[in-house]
Amino acid sequence: MRRSPPPIDIQPLIDQALRDVFERMLSLSVQSAAANPRPDHSERVVGTVGLAGESVTGAVFLHVSEAFARKITAAMLGVHIHEIHGGEQVHDVVSEVTNILGGRLKSRLCDAGFRCAMSTPTVICGSAFRIEIAPDLRPRECFFLCGQEKFLVAIHLKFKDSKAYAHQSAQCG
Repeated sequence: MRRSPPPIDIQPLIDQALRDVFERMLSLSVQSAAANPRPDHSERVVGTVGLAGESVTGAVFLHVSEAFARKITAAMLGVHIHEIHGGEQVHDVVSEVTNILGGRLKSRLCDAGFRCAMSTPTVICGSAFRIEIAPDLRPRECFFLCGQEKFLVAIHLKFKDSKAYAHQSAQCG
């Protein structure tokens, strides 16, 4: 009989992955933030990757304001923010940051015995959309600050063995 993997705590993984990306690749400092007040992203850019396997499925979402997306794009490309024209560069950078976060989570899940594959990243932009969570997925929201900019990493997971994620609260921190 196959043993279930032990419960996994994703908060330290997301915190470290985000710090690695922002500090090493973007030279920007980030810190965990309280959930309230929630960031007001009327115009936002959301990167997402899906995870799917026999014992776990779900998705990782990176929610940032349009202005902050442009700031991290300028930082990654090593240019001034006013040199960012159009959305393609912004989408590419948000996609890459989301891909790295998803890849770190996938790797950690696989290391813990939850084998899964990851989709290619997708980027959604605008203000008139909502991301609805399927009833069987367990959401986890991790809020961060970079300077004055507050943003969100949301992880929606479903484990075949519900005990694998049972001790997790809905919010990081």
